[in-house]
Amino acid sequence: MFRESLVVILILLASLFVSCENIDPVEKEKNRILTENESVLIDYYMKITEFEKNLHDKEAAKNEKLTDLKSEIDTLKAKKIIEEENMDPERWIGVLNRIQKLQTLKER
Repeated sequence: MFRESLVVILILLASLFVSCENIDPVEKEKNRILTENESVLIDYYMKITEFEKNLHDKEAAKNEKLTDLKSEIDTLKAKKIIEEENMDPERWIGVLNRIQKLQTLKER
């Protein structure tokens, strides 16, 4: 009886181990927790796309919004974050997935 139970437990543990090994790396990357820098980059991206949606505004309003946008975005920090992401290009999967989710939510 003990031996049979032990065999069943070992089989269950082995199947659990195998199922953990078979996790799709793309899905894993899509659903990972983003770094603080990645979240900053996403925030910058969303602000820029929101500005671009309103490019049809009057010239004075557009210039004011552009000035505000430039004051909110640290371009040197953005460049550094992009360089960090490019060192491990697979990390872009998580970033782009989050951007896509945010855009989908905004469209609703």
